[in-house]
Amino acid sequence: MASVHYSAICYILFEKRIGCLERSIPEETVTFVRSIGLMFQNSLYATFLPKWTRSVLPFWKRYLDGWNVIFSFGKKLIDEKLKEVETQLQVAGPDGVQVSGYLHFLLTSGQLSPREAMGSLPELLMAGVDTTSNTLTWALYHLSKHPEIQAALHEEVVGVVPAGQVPQHKNFAHMPLLKAVLKETLR
Repeated sequence: MASVHYSAICYILFEKRIGCLERSIPEETVTFVRSIGLMFQNSLYATFLPKWTRSVLPFWKRYLDGWNVIFSFGKKLIDEKLKEVETQLQVAGPDGVQVSGYLHFLLTSGQLSPREAMGSLPELLMAGVDTTSNTLTWALYHLSKHPEIQAALHEEVVGVVPAGQVPQHKNFAHMPLLKAVLKETLR
């Protein structure tokens, strides 16, 4: 189940599916998920043991190795988004670029430099596993327990959002059931 959480928050932050739900999970994703476990397993020891133990015991190195993989994975996803934005700018010019999500907005609005994004987003990824993705999982669980609400919600979204398009903020105003589901989830 943890890999589903990583998949959800990666998509929210990096606008990229990392393959956690595929039959054959990409090796890079498996390494990433394992590194998160490694970091968490060793964080208690790494932060509470005296500093002199860092060169003697394996916990500090494992902790750092986990973070190195996490940041490398985040850097790769940010680099891919930067290339995508650059390509859009070359093809459509600055007025033709449509913001597709959170990372795209941060990078194109100048609110975060690529270097700042590489420092912040992998940590947000870690925080998001416990917050955003658990909340999403909770909402999906309850929707699965109430198929009639799930069907009505699907019908509402399909009725408002044109086929093949991603929902936009403006669509939200025309989806009262979705609003209610989100409010109830966050309550």
